[in-house]
Amino acid sequence: MAIISELQRAIRLRLTRGNERKGVPEVFLPPKNDRGYRVLTIPAQAFHIGEKNGARLRACLRELEHTAIRFPDSEQKNHFTGFIEGFRFPAYGHDVEIFLQEQMVARLLLVEEGYTAYSCQAALSMANKYTVRLYWLVCSWRNRGGFVLSIDELRRMLTLGPSYDRSDNIVTHILKPSAADLREHYPIWFDFRLLLRSDRQYICFKIGYQVDEETRNKATQEAWDACRLLMNAAGGHAQAIADIWKQLDFEDLHSFTDKLASLTADIRIRRGISNVDAYVHAAMLAWYSDWLLRYSDI
Repeated sequence: MAIISELQRAIRLRLTRGNERKGVPEVFLPPKNDRGYRVLTIPAQAFHIGEKNGARLRACLRELEHTAIRFPDSEQKNHFTGFIEGFRFPAYGHDVEIFLQEQMVARLLLVEEGYTAYSCQAALSMANKYTVRLYWLVCSWRNRGGFVLSIDELRRMLTLGPSYDRSDNIVTHILKPSAADLREHYPIWFDFRLLLRSDRQYICFKIGYQVDEETRNKATQEAWDACRLLMNAAGGHAQAIADIWKQLDFEDLHSFTDKLASLTADIRIRRGISNVDAYVHAAMLAWYSDWLLRYSDI
């Protein structure tokens, strides 16, 4: 959070410019050192670890040097062996210098994918560290509607100890309390399901968030109009999927439309399906019913 806060000038510029101009002028970016790394100079107090706790801060920063990062696939670099490349925090110092790869800064500034779209004030108000980590995750994947993690991956991401070897302990002591806290106090939340596939257990997260009624109605109408055009182009009728459409939450609209677009594009290429309506209905119902199909695997 301290690193993201330090990048706010560039982030605000990206948000203001929108997607038409993705570049960020050098004046808005942190300076480079002689090794080509971006250098963030951050007051030690901005890490909210507490006064006279420099040893703990150094331990956290050393851990970030070796914490591997994997972003969802895109045209940019997606895999990093560490979140930061290094740091400088001399004894009795008041500021911390953080060294970041150029590609890491580019990913953190990729605002259209949502990695910076969270409230620092909200995150700092959370007393439970697992709720904070899950909050950041759901904010990152908000535009996708949800995501999927194996139970082992979640243990790794949350740095869970042996007491959480059993998945029911994770559900009872982490997922349920965090889901309830976010839903009650924050404008974004999640539901979850535990599913078993090929003897491997997964946790599927569905993300919900507040939106005003006007925005909701407009987006819903636009999505239905898009679905109607897609069905017509494939030789089907929108009413064939109307029963599934009525079950959708607002957060499902984007992913539902994307799935239908992919499905109808395939139908137009194959041209051998006698009953387009029945075929599309069966495929979309399977997608809707199975969260492992509906959401991306991180």
